[in-house]
Amino acid sequence: MTTAETHLFDKKPDWIIQPMTAFGGFVTSLQFVELGKRPKRITADGAVSEPQPLGRRSVQGYTAMFSKFVRWMKDENLDMARVTHEHVLRFLDAAMEPQKKGRAKDLNSEIRARYVRLLERVYDHLRANPNPARLAAYSLTSVPGGRGRDLPKEWLTVEQQAAFMEALPARESAAAEESAKAWRRRRDRAMMALMIGAGLTVTEVIELYIENIGEAAESGSVPVTIWPTPGGEFSRKHVTMLRPFAVPEVTRWLEERATMVVKGDLLFPATRTGGKVAAATLYRQVRATFAAAKITLNREGGRTLRNTFAQRELEAGTSLDELGEYLGLHERRSVERYLGQRAAQLHTAQAAPAET
Repeated sequence: MTTAETHLFDKKPDWIIQPMTAFGGFVTSLQFVELGKRPKRITADGAVSEPQPLGRRSVQGYTAMFSKFVRWMKDENLDMARVTHEHVLRFLDAAMEPQKKGRAKDLNSEIRARYVRLLERVYDHLRANPNPARLAAYSLTSVPGGRGRDLPKEWLTVEQQAAFMEALPARESAAAEESAKAWRRRRDRAMMALMIGAGLTVTEVIELYIENIGEAAESGSVPVTIWPTPGGEFSRKHVTMLRPFAVPEVTRWLEERATMVVKGDLLFPATRTGGKVAAATLYRQVRATFAAAKITLNREGGRTLRNTFAQRELEAGTSLDELGEYLGLHERRSVERYLGQRAAQLHTAQAAPAET
């Protein structure tokens, strides 16, 4: 195992003895970006933009992912030089999050793919031949019975959607009206309404500012502008629509937010002194609302709420291009991957004008 040096601690012994330190230099380098498989960005004048180092949040995300792999290696008494593709597959099969009682382990295929791509970059940087992560990727996608298949995509039925909205945290609280507990319940209520009513991800919701919510259209829907996460690789500016069934919850919160004395302009502050709500806090609230609504699915989180928004849009006749804009997906094929190719093709066929 050799290495193309990018910083002081980027030598073979460093990757074996102190892999997190070695990775810390690699992930902040241009080489990490260049080893990615995303297409180069084209500027408005047609020029190819030069790659830039990742922003802080992207670095933190990749570092957290790699740290899980390092902890797993330690538990398995392995190091970077001794990992094989079978080890990578075993790592992917490990429980990456606390599983629910009675549920089988599940690391969905999208997350598996992210881990494989990350480890491919690392081993490409280390000039490992063969690259164990690339061999693992082949096993996941090409070998019959491979472990890369995702669970079927889930969304709420119309009845379940209504039950979820009914189960949102109560507007009224037994706590004193001026207490943090009282207003946070209404904040969480509005956050989840935005997720299911506009298809936002957890990250997009907690990053919203007051100015991101527009004026209601004649249809009763409200435009919501999403700006890219600073330094993020995978997001872009886009506008989605908050559908009428969820608008009242957000409107009430906007009215309350306008009366609050809070540092900064975040739409959903963590406290009256400002700060962003932790993603884990919102995940817990979503799961609690599923439980209160007595809805049991394989996945009871933000992705299911986003899927529900997408499903309602398709049922309403929204085109794939429009849906891609609402979801912030870059290309038509990204929308098809998100929905599943067969569902996307079916929608296209149904939307096509009948031949005469």
